[in-house]
Amino acid sequence: MKKDVITRIVANLKKEDVEEVKVKGANENTPNALSYKMAKKSYTPDIVAQYKNRKDYFTVEDKFKKKNLPDLISKWILFALMARRNGGKFYLFVQKEHFKFIESIVKQKHLSLELIRIK
Repeated sequence: MKKDVITRIVANLKKEDVEEVKVKGANENTPNALSYKMAKKSYTPDIVAQYKNRKDYFTVEDKFKKKNLPDLISKWILFALMARRNGGKFYLFVQKEHFKFIESIVKQKHLSLELIRIK
């Protein structure tokens, strides 16, 4: 499922004025892993789209466990921060059965991201 969603996102990006699209798992064109300063753990976005004046970050969360929530929130904050630094946006794709729960977390934590429901 996640791979299908990523494929659709990339296809839509290529219709825009995107200069480069990096996809996690692509052999030579994969996004760089990101981390907080002095942190041991790093995160890699599923997609990074480079435009002339901005860089957008995309993550698809198709599997969700509540015990991993603090780690997920940390990852989302990092991606949102990197997107903002690069003049772009962070897009978070979640399954419809988790959408309301994730939406409440995004509002509660005041996360700066575009939440999109996977159909």
